[in-house]
Amino acid sequence: MSRRHIFTERQRAALFDLPTDELSLLKFYTLGDDDLENIRQGTVAKL
Repeated sequence: MSRRHIFTERQRAALFDLPTDELSLLKFYTLGDDDLENIRQGTVAKL
């Protein structure tokens, strides 16, 4: 019995592959000033 493929190879790559271009890496994998400020607050920011 063969496996069903829900996504095409292109769709699967778009969902799961890590970005390789610099713009996408900077957008999704760097912290902004607001993020860094929240981190600096320490235990006060914990829910």
